Amino acid sequence: MRRFQSPWLGVAALLLTAAALPTWAQEAEDARQGDTAVPRVDVPREIATPEEGGAPDRTTQAAQQQWEAERAELVAAQRRTEDELAALRVLNADLEDDRQLRWMLIGGGLMLIGIVLGVLIKSRPQRRDAWQ
Repeated sequence: MRRFQSPWLGVAALLLTAAALPTWAQEAEDARQGDTAVPRVDVPREIATPEEGGAPDRTTQAAQQQWEAERAELVAAQRRTEDELAALRVLNADLEDDRQLRWMLIGGGLMLIGIVLGVLIKSRPQRRDAWQ
């Protein structure tokens, strides 16, 4: 029996794949740039820099001080985040070691049980059957 195959189904699949390719490419590029994919966000510049040649006025100085304070705050937050990330990586490595150790102990226990059962089975007294 021959199945009905519509050419439109193939065309629809190709169109869906072609529409998804740009997002897949962006996700792959984001993944290549760091450990985790972080969505890109355009941040508008709210604080203007002083124009060259002009004397800075109070509003420009206040804006510059505000910008410096925000920058210092963001740098401190970045350092805290980097320290937390380093601590989490160390914790993850410790947990990975614990998991490997647990599986090694389980494997060793199974080997020991197998050896003990093999010795017990082999050391059973032989029964004489009428068939032998």
